[in-house]
Amino acid sequence: MAGDRSDKLSSVLYSWDGEPKSVPKKIRSFVNLNPEAIAPISGSGKILILSDDGTVAHRVDQEDSFDKLVDGKCACKSLKDPRKKRFRSLTLNLNKQSVR
Repeated sequence: MAGDRSDKLSSVLYSWDGEPKSVPKKIRSFVNLNPEAIAPISGSGKILILSDDGTVAHRVDQEDSFDKLVDGKCACKSLKDPRKKRFRSLTLNLNKQSVR
């Protein structure tokens, strides 16, 4: 997985055979998803991708945020109530992905 160092939420999943002279092959691009962790789903040919949504904006009242609101929104990581913080997940079937 390779991602942008900024908050642009653009990442790419690559396949690599581990050989130093081999070039990684692009499997899939992600837009508006910030993959932070990947876990194989045993025996399925699938992986679970977890997105870090700390910078995703949520509309809240000022008293619900540690930071000053921008246009009535704050970043997920700035929410005071940890029960309102969230992340997204995506299950990807690697057997159906074309390698580019």
